[in-house]
This record gives sequence, structure tokens and C-alpha cells, in this order.
Amino acid sequence: NTGRLLWQTRWGSPHLDQALTLCVTPYRTLLVGGLTWREPELGLQGSLHILRTTNGEVLQERQWGQAPSLVRKIRPIPGTPYYACIGEQNFRPFVAALDYLGQVYWRTIFQFHRFPSRLLVLYCTQAGQILVGGQYGHTWGISLLNLQGQVVWEALWPPEGPVGAVIDLIEGPEGLLYALGWQYSPNPAPPEQKGAKDVWLAALTPQGQKLWERGFGGPYDENGTSLLSTPSGLILVAQKENRFSEAPPHPDAWLLHLRAVPCHEVPVEVQTDVPSLREKAGRAIRFWVRLPSAYRALRIHWDFGDGSSATGPEVQHVFGEPGSYSVQATLSLAYGCPELPLPPLLLRINRP
Repeated sequence: NTGRLLWQTRWGSPHLDQALTLCVTPYRTLLVGGLTWREPELGLQGSLHILRTTNGEVLQERQWGQAPSLVRKIRPIPGTPYYACIGEQNFRPFVAALDYLGQVYWRTIFQFHRFPSRLLVLYCTQAGQILVGGQYGHTWGISLLNLQGQVVWEALWPPEGPVGAVIDLIEGPEGLLYALGWQYSPNPAPPEQKGAKDVWLAALTPQGQKLWERGFGGPYDENGTSLLSTPSGLILVAQKENRFSEAPPHPDAWLLHLRAVPCHEVPVEVQTDVPSLREKAGRAIRFWVRLPSAYRALRIHWDFGDGSSATGPEVQHVFGEPGSYSVQATLSLAYGCPELPLPPLLLRINRP
């Protein structure tokens, strides 16, 4: 491929027209969704055009729903001949399934989310389910729909928390769902910096259970824009503050590779100040966990094998009786692995 322009085409009314999304079909056609102001007395209406891929000829045009409306995204549904579509219709978000001719198979309108509500992201899983996300009234969330247009589950973020929006959704290599977007920074900041947006990332199970979420950024507006999946992890694309020049604050493109590490492969081990693993009864022994700086432990629980336990990153314990003891640590990591048992440490306690 040389990048040589093969064709270009224009169409529309004398008024405002926009193409917002593009999807290729197996039939040498393009589904182009957007909005049009063809009839000024009706206002902005969603539009769907079918174009020939060989020359850009407009084969068919459809207006979508009661104004104001628009078609924001169209994506193929794996394993089916249909295409998922999201947008707004009369101030309400909708999800629909289309065929390659633009005929509507079903349409689900989110009547239970009040204005302002917008669906901003559409993702179709390999199992043929439809994930959508965006702004739901004065909160934000993610919904999963089946192939009949029924909502299977919803994950909502409470309105009393930081305000934000979901911009992209994707399946990770280990089967989890990842959501990317932005949230207003909950961190204390000077008055001139309050209200800045942070990049936001969250992980969910395929059943919609929230596993973890995090926001990261500086004092200026930053926004997650896209997620890409690789066999070993995720690639996060965002707008992030410029830190490397003397120019006024402005966003730069930022790329971050997130590697998926199974819980049993996390490089962590229990350590003690008794390298020989032999000590006399009645003497205090220190225990701690050696963890790489890329990981953050939320909680470490210790079981000393003598009926006593403790919690903390570094603990001391005194064994009062001679014998053999198995010291077991259980770790809870910040971004996954809520309960990770570590290999036990075997100690021999001798008489004083």
C-alpha cells in the first residue's frame, strides 16, 4: 500500500451535516453514521448512509429517529451478520442492531436514565455481547446487552464520587474488561487548579463486578482516549500534561504499556531477619514481604502457625515454645489479586 488517494466523496444538505462513524461490511460497502440538518423545521436528525467502497457512491440514505438525534458509533458484532449502533434520540441514548442494509433489527432506548445522558463508547465482545458506556444522567457507567437488546448488567459510579466519563472499553488478554476515560481529580489542589481532569482506568469482571480503578495525572486537564489489547497486556493512549519543555501547560500524546501478570507469577517473597530459619524460643523475629516497586500492597495478613496472627507490611513475633512452625502471608494487591497466598516459610524454634 502506498497511501495514494483512490477516491473521495462529499454529500449532504445545504445545512449542517456530519459523519461521525464508519464501519466496513463484507459486501464492499461502508456504513457511515452521523447527523444531518436536511429539514430545518425538524432540527438535527441522525443519519445513516451506505456507500460503495470502490468509488464512494452513496447507495442509500436513512434518517434516524425523532429529532434531535444522531448516530455516534457503529461496530460489527462478532459471530453474527449484524452491526451494533449507539447514539441519541430525542435526548435519550439508544443501542440498536442493524443489518448491512441499515435495517433495524432491534432498538433499546435508555428511558430510565434522565437528561443529560450520552453513550460515548461501543465495544462488541468476542462472545457477541455489546458493551456500552458513557454518561448516565448525573453519574457515569457501563452496560452489557445481549443479542436481543436486553440489558444484562450495569456498573454505575455513584454521583457523590468524582465526576467522570467512560471513553473506551476493551477485553484484556486474561478475559477481564477494562474501561478508560477521565474523572475530575479528587486530590486537594490550589483554587486555580481545581476541577482538572485525570486519566481514569478501571477493571471489571465479565459479570460487571468492579475489581479496581485508579486515576492518575497532574494539575492540568488529562484524558484517556483509547485502549488497545495485546497478547501480553494493554496499551493505553492518553492526553497528558507536557513536562519536558518550557512551553505553557498543554497536553501531549502519552503511551503506556500495561503488562498482564497472573497472580501466581507476581515476583514476591516472604523474608525474615533469621536467614538460617532457626532461632531460640522467646526471641523476637521480624518478617516482611519483598515486593517490586511496580506493585502496591493494600493489606498483608500473617499467620504464624501457633494460633496467632498479625497484619502489616513488617511485623515481629515471638515463638514461646520449641517446634516447627509454618509462617503464611496473604497479600492483597491494589490493582488485582485481592487475595494472594504466598509460599509458607518454615521455621525451626529451639529451646532457649
